[in-house]
Amino acid sequence: MNGILIQSFLQIVLIAFSHKKLFPELNFQYIQGILGVAIIVNLSIFILVLLNLKRLKAAAIQEAMIAEQKTHLDNLGKLVETIQQQKHDFINHLQVIAGLIELNDIEELKKYVKDIAAEVKPQFQFISLKRLELKSLLFVKGGIAKDKNIDFNIKVNDDFEDFPLCKIEGVNLLGNLINNAFIAALCDNKPKVFVYLGVQENEGKKNYIIKVHNNGSTIPANLGDIVFTKGYSTNKTDGLGLYIVKSIVDIYNGEINYTSSKENGTEFIVKIPG
Repeated sequence: MNGILIQSFLQIVLIAFSHKKLFPELNFQYIQGILGVAIIVNLSIFILVLLNLKRLKAAAIQEAMIAEQKTHLDNLGKLVETIQQQKHDFINHLQVIAGLIELNDIEELKKYVKDIAAEVKPQFQFISLKRLELKSLLFVKGGIAKDKNIDFNIKVNDDFEDFPLCKIEGVNLLGNLINNAFIAALCDNKPKVFVYLGVQENEGKKNYIIKVHNNGSTIPANLGDIVFTKGYSTNKTDGLGLYIVKSIVDIYNGEINYTSSKENGTEFIVKIPG
């Protein structure tokens, strides 16, 4: 702000000194010298302002990243909790199955095993992923979806071994998209979220594709790219999620687009060059 005020002041001085009628007694060569120095100072301030804006943007992104790391540390805690819970549930399931076998109730046994298979299905849909951080994240989100009664489905068409994002960036990108989808889906009586991870190859070029689809609340058609602005939110959150996602996508020269309607729900599509 101080730099802008100084710059404005110098511009006024430049205009005033260049006007001969305002300062007729001043030597014109002396005025030219002052003007030269003023122009150099003016340009220097302008450059400093630009550099400062870049630093502020970098600091804002770093601040947002730190906030997200705290969120994902919490997710690790939830992962441990989910594993412990599933271990406990698994023992209970085995005891029920053993009891049904003893009672020779084959029909009830078939039904029970079918119900268990449907419950654990989402956790085996991403077993082919070789990026352990993404696999762990999806495992945690599956547990959260179960607790919130969200119909959560995942489809993986690539192992993502060569996915260019680092571990933290990958978790931030996918985690924020899923978090937003959960919040929006819970506005529906039957919340549904679908995640797709795959690749698209065209003329020898490989792109990693991430799609996250949900029903529930939608994004107004007139918002456009405003949803990626830092602090902007339609669901009373901190408004950092999509801002972080867009920042990561831009780093890798990728693309992010979305569609949203009451009939078809909301879908975010991310494309990252391989």
